[in-house]
Amino acid sequence: MRHESSPWSFFVRYQARKFFCFFFVFCVSFPALASHVVVNTPQVGRMDLKTRSIPITFNVSWENSWRGFLYKDSKVENWDAVWVFCKFSRKNSDYGIWDPWTPCHLNIAGSMAPLGARVDMGETSGVGQGVFVYSSQPKTWGPAQYDGVKFEWLAGEQGVGPTDPVQVKLFAIEMVYVPQGSFVVGNAKMNENPVTGTPNSFRVSGCDNALRNCAYKIASEGPIDVGEIEGYLHYPGNGDLGTPLPGSFPKGYQDFYVMKYEASQGQYRDFLNALTRDQQKGELGDPIPEAGQFVFSKTETVGSYRNTIRRDLQDPENIRRSLRFGCDATGGKTPDGLFDQANDGEWVAMEMITRSASAGP
Repeated sequence: MRHESSPWSFFVRYQARKFFCFFFVFCVSFPALASHVVVNTPQVGRMDLKTRSIPITFNVSWENSWRGFLYKDSKVENWDAVWVFCKFSRKNSDYGIWDPWTPCHLNIAGSMAPLGARVDMGETSGVGQGVFVYSSQPKTWGPAQYDGVKFEWLAGEQGVGPTDPVQVKLFAIEMVYVPQGSFVVGNAKMNENPVTGTPNSFRVSGCDNALRNCAYKIASEGPIDVGEIEGYLHYPGNGDLGTPLPGSFPKGYQDFYVMKYEASQGQYRDFLNALTRDQQKGELGDPIPEAGQFVFSKTETVGSYRNTIRRDLQDPENIRRSLRFGCDATGGKTPDGLFDQANDGEWVAMEMITRSASAGP
């Protein structure tokens, strides 16, 4: 894979003229060993001058996909899906530089699913943030491919005009749907700390291990009483809040999505490449890596901290623009960098990361 491509994202840049948008799309599939989600063949349309929205249509495929009932005679389904979202950057006409990458706002009624797929919009306060793409019918374990998924970017609402030069990046992450349902926290028989003799997991306060199951059952998203009063949720070490968990606090009873795989080196690389210079500094620390250095060790030693991401060997020192990063597990030092090749570790699970508040959404 070439440096300008990325496993789960594609890159679009357009310069509009004469009140119409012309897009040049660069995309490529990737040979990941675990996730293997591919978003390609995107088509980015012209801005509708009435709604000031821009349609984006794409194909998505991945492996190890399913949709089915949890067990025999069950009426509860679960499935895997791909979460697709986009970010954009507009060129600042005053300074001639690109603005920070910003999540695209999507029309919550503007998505379209191809045959065999379902597309659900994820929204916050009535604003679409991305879409979940998954099978519309029961499906046995295997590959999935859906061509012609569509959503509408509300570009005008985010200050983008029909003639503005804009860059767009589309990202995809494999997810698993967990249906609504009750569950228990803690163990049936509370294990005890060998030193203090106190239970070392969640439990029902006042419960006698010898008489019954002392795990605490969560059967709704309603408030939960916490403390040492009999019947309350209790946990050791005087860590109890002493007040109920409010109904607004998520408890895991309501249905939700969770990532199917760990965050990978390639995903973290794409995240870094969508940050401003200051955001990258906040994420990686100061001083930032020099050209050719790996992001965590800040040396040219391959594999330190199981890290394969390094700063582009050809990255010029320009304090006004973002740094460029790529995966390089093989440690290639040729003039073209040879980043992001099939054996450069972009599918390897990422570790040693903590999200910085300065890194943005």
